[in-house]
Amino acid sequence: MDPLSMRSFILTMAVITSSVLGKAQTLVDGYRALSSIEILASDSLQGRRSGLPGGEKAAAWIANQFLNIGLQPGVGDTSFFQDFSITTAVESGPMVMQLWPASAETEPFEFEYGSDFVSFAYGGAGRVQGQVVFVGYGIQEPSKGRDDLAGADLKGKVALALRGAPNDGEGFWGREGGHGYKAAHAADAGAIAYLQVGEGPCMQRTLGVENRRANVPCFWISRKACDRLLAASRLTVDSLFARANTQRSGCHLDLAATLQVEANAGVIPNAATRNVVGIFPGSDPRLAHEMVLVGAHMDHLGVDAVNRIFHGADDNASGAALVLELARTLVADPIPPRRSIAFVTFTGEDLGLLGSEEFVAHPPLPLDSIVTMINLDMVGVGQGISLGGFPNFPAIWDIWELVMSDSLRQSLRHFKPGYYSDHAPFEDLGIPAFFIDTGGDHPHYHQPEDEAALIQPELMAQVGDIVYQGLRAIADHPASLVEADRLTHYLWHSSETVLLNAPTLPPPTLDDGPDLVLYEAGKTIDQASRNRLRRLLLELSRLDSTLNADSLNMRKVASFVRIPSGQLVPGVALGLASPKLVENTPEIYTMLAKLGVLFVHVPQDDKAYFGVRGLKKPAGDLIAQLESAPQAVIWDVNSLTQAYSLFVAATRPLVVQVNGSAKPVTKSELKLLPGQFLLLSARAVKDLEVKEFQALAASVGWYNLGVQADGMQEATPLISTWQKAGFSHGRIHDLLGLNLVRYLRKMTVDR
Repeated sequence: MDPLSMRSFILTMAVITSSVLGKAQTLVDGYRALSSIEILASDSLQGRRSGLPGGEKAAAWIANQFLNIGLQPGVGDTSFFQDFSITTAVESGPMVMQLWPASAETEPFEFEYGSDFVSFAYGGAGRVQGQVVFVGYGIQEPSKGRDDLAGADLKGKVALALRGAPNDGEGFWGREGGHGYKAAHAADAGAIAYLQVGEGPCMQRTLGVENRRANVPCFWISRKACDRLLAASRLTVDSLFARANTQRSGCHLDLAATLQVEANAGVIPNAATRNVVGIFPGSDPRLAHEMVLVGAHMDHLGVDAVNRIFHGADDNASGAALVLELARTLVADPIPPRRSIAFVTFTGEDLGLLGSEEFVAHPPLPLDSIVTMINLDMVGVGQGISLGGFPNFPAIWDIWELVMSDSLRQSLRHFKPGYYSDHAPFEDLGIPAFFIDTGGDHPHYHQPEDEAALIQPELMAQVGDIVYQGLRAIADHPASLVEADRLTHYLWHSSETVLLNAPTLPPPTLDDGPDLVLYEAGKTIDQASRNRLRRLLLELSRLDSTLNADSLNMRKVASFVRIPSGQLVPGVALGLASPKLVENTPEIYTMLAKLGVLFVHVPQDDKAYFGVRGLKKPAGDLIAQLESAPQAVIWDVNSLTQAYSLFVAATRPLVVQVNGSAKPVTKSELKLLPGQFLLLSARAVKDLEVKEFQALAASVGWYNLGVQADGMQEATPLISTWQKAGFSHGRIHDLLGLNLVRYLRKMTVDR
C-alpha cells in the first residue's frame, strides 16, 4: 500500500472507530484552539494592536508555539519573524461630541463615547465646532455618475455621511465606499470633522494611514445617536438612506444641528511589528518547492480612549488559534505532505491589511512557489461555514472538493471575496486564495464583548477539518500546480462573466462556466414557419421543467436584479431569439414577461436593417415595436458605424453588440445616452490598437462598455494586452461582464 493510500486508510479507520464509540471524531481539536484563544484574547495582551506591546507579545507567543509544535523558521531559515515598521494608530481621552442647542438657555446634549460614537483609527485630533451637513454617501465620482459633494459648502462644517455605497450592482463601487476615501474627500473639501452612520451601532474601524488628516476628527456614530442629532431637522437615519438612494448627485443637506467635537487620536510612526512564519517541509523531492500557505491575522483593535479592551476572540484570535491547531495536526500526521506547507499569522489586518501586503511586497518565501493560500478570519462564532474563492480558482477547488462528502459540499456557502481580509493581496497576484469564515451573525464584531467565552469549539473543529482535508488534498496532489498564466486566469474567472446567445443547456464546462447564461428560446425555430408562437411557448414550458430539475446545476432567474454572483449554480435568464417569433404582435411581449422572458435578442441582419445611408424602415418599425416591451433588448450589428446609427435612432434602453470590425473609430465621437450600452466582440476589440480602444471607451464612457469573449481561451490575449497597457484589475473586471451585469440589473429596476 502506498503512503497516501495508507493515510486515507488511517483516516477512514478513525471515523469508523468514532462511530462505534458514538463520539464525534474530528481531526482538529477545537477545545485546544479555545485554550489558545483564551490566551490571545486575554486582558494581558491589551487587544493586540499592531505596533504596540500587546500585539507584539501575541506575535512572540505564536512564534514560540510554532517552535514547540515542530515547525521550521520561515524567514531566511533562521527566524520566525518578518520584521518591518508601520505607522500605528493610538487614541486617548478625552473624546467629546456635544449637540449644541438653538437657545443659549439650554445645556448642550453630550453623547457617550463607546456607545454613541467612537473614533476611527487614523482619525485626526483637535477641538472644533460647526454646523452639520449631510453629504449622502460621501462619494465624489462624477465618472460613475455620482457626486454627493457637488455644490456642498463644507468649509468650517461637520460632514455627515452614510456608511457604504448605494446598491448599484455588485462590484460597481469599490474604494469609493470605504471609510477612508469618504473622510479624506470631505476633509479636502473643507470639512473640519467627519461623521459616519450605518444601520446599527458604532464600531471601531480604520481609515488607513494614507487617508489621515491630522486636524480633522473622524467619528463613527450609532444610529440612535444620529437620530437624536437629526430630530431638530425632522429627519431620521432611514430618511437619509432613502434620500441618498434616490438622489445621485449633489445629495447634501444643511442640518439644524451644531456639534462641538474633540478628538485625541494620534499615530506612532516607525512602530516595529512583524508577521510570524513557520514551515513544514514537503517530502516529495519533485514537489517540495511548491507550497500551500495557511494564514490568519493575529491583531485586533487594542484599547480605546476610555480604556475598553477590544479582546478580538472571534476576530481573529480564532483564526490564529486554528492555524496553530492545523500545524499540530499536520506534524502529528504519520504521512508527511508532498508539498511544503507554510503557516503564517499576519499583523496589521485591522489597520488595513498591512501584514499581508508587506508579505507580498517583500516576500520571505518565493511567491511563485505558493500554489494556494487559505485565509481564516472569524471562524469561532456563527452557524455554518462560508468558503470564498471557488469561482475564482476552480482548478484548485476541484482538488479540494474531492475529499468532501456530498452533504458537506452542499452545505458550504460559496462567494467571491472582496479586498477586505488577508487573502486579497495574494489573490491580486493570481495566487489561488481562499477565504474561510463562519456564517450567521457575529453580534460582537469590533466590540469589546468579543470574548473567549462566546467561542464555539465544535464549530472551530468543523472548520479545521474542512481546511485540513483541503490543504492535504492540495499538498498531496501528484502533478505540479504551478501555473504560468494564473493572474490572467484569475482575472477571467473572477469577472462576472455572461454567456450570450446560448443555444443549449448546460454551458460547456463548469470550470469555465459563466455567472449568467442568456438563453435564447426559439433559436432553432424557422422564423418563416407557421405556428412560431405556439412552438415558442412549448419550448418555454419545457425549459421551465428542465431548469426546475434537481439534476441540472443551473437555476432560472426571475429578474436581472437577482443574478447569482460567485455561486456554484449559474443563473439562467430566458430570452427571445428574435422579435419575428412574436408574429408582429407587440402585446405578446407583456405576456412573455409574465412567463419569465427577460430579454429580446435582435440578430444581425444587415440587408433588412441597414443601408448605405444608415437605418432602413424595418429597423425603425422594430424600434417602435419594442418601445413598450418590458424586456431588455440586445441588438447585434456588424460594425461600429451601424451601432452609431442605431444608438442615434433608439428611443429606449438598448444593448448594441458589434460582432464585426470596430473600425473606423473616428467617424464621430459618440456620447451614449442613459440606458445605452456598447458591447464589443473579442474580434472587434482585436481590430483596435490599445489607444483606439481607450479613445472609444472614453467617448462612450468606461462603464457603458463591455467585451464579449467566448470563454477563457478567447479572453486570454485580451487580458494580457490590457495588463501590459496598465489597466487595473477593476477595469478588466468591468469590461469582462461586470458592466453588462450592472446595466441589466439597472434596466430591470428602471423599467
